[in-house]
Amino acid sequence: MLPLIVGKAEIPDFIEDKIYIDLRTDFHSGIFRLVGMVHGITPFRISQALADKKPEAVREVWNLLQSVGFEPYVVLGKDDFEEMTKHGGRLIREGYATFSPDALLANPRVTDHMKSLVRELY
Repeated sequence: MLPLIVGKAEIPDFIEDKIYIDLRTDFHSGIFRLVGMVHGITPFRISQALADKKPEAVREVWNLLQSVGFEPYVVLGKDDFEEMTKHGGRLIREGYATFSPDALLANPRVTDHMKSLVRELY
C-alpha cells in the first residue's frame, strides 16, 4: 500500500514515518515518483532526476521518466497492433513493436480509431 496525500488532507501521525507520496504541493514530481515506484525505478534514480529538473507539466513528467530508462508500453488488440505495424510501427519481436505517435497521427491511411488511441496515449 502506498498512501497518496491530496487536496487539503493532513498527514496522519501513523503515516508520517512511512513512505507516501504528497501531491499537495508538487503534483508533477509526485506523479513522477508514483510512476517510478510502480515501474521499479530505484529511489536513488528518482531523486537524482528530480534534483536535476522538477517537472511542471505532464509532458515533462513523461520526458523525465524516459530519461531514467522508463520504456512505456501499451497493450493493443490484434487488429490495432496490425494496423500500427502496417503504418510505420517496427516489430521488435513477435507481439512487440515500437512506433512514432507523430508519424501515425500524420499518416492519412491510419484509421480515425487508431488516431484516437494514439491521442489518448500521447
